[in-house]
Amino acid sequence: MAQQKVKYDIPFGLTYEERVRLGYNMIAYIQKRSQEGKGKDGESFSGYSASYIKTSGKSSVDLTDTGDMLATLILLTHRSGSLTIGYESSDPINGKVEGNRLGTYGQNNPISGKARDFLALSQSELDELFGEFLVDEDDRDNDEILSRFADGMSDDDIDSL
Repeated sequence: MAQQKVKYDIPFGLTYEERVRLGYNMIAYIQKRSQEGKGKDGESFSGYSASYIKTSGKSSVDLTDTGDMLATLILLTHRSGSLTIGYESSDPINGKVEGNRLGTYGQNNPISGKARDFLALSQSELDELFGEFLVDEDDRDNDEILSRFADGMSDDDIDSL
């Protein structure tokens, strides 16, 4: 079974702290959306089988049966221009995540219509998440100058930038 993870292209030029914050914002977004029974772009997850509903008493899909799958979702890596979220390769939850994402549920092949790729984010969702980090370069330069000035730089130092 493969490690369950998704690599996303993100805006270049984000600081270390901004990339970490963006990664955790993405994870929180996926967790909240999944708990509402929604996948990418607000699509409802495919439903449970009649036999599962009968034995579990649960009729709506929110991927929180035990809570482990959403709780162990982490920011795996981040660097300028990309970040990866998912699960450690050693995490025993990988099989459950794979079953939901691909719709295999212990089978060799996906069961038609049963995939719930909750890790997927649409471009519109990404744009929304990136929004707070997209700053006009002139504004970013001005913020850097103001920050340096506040740290005791003289007007001459600022003019030399």
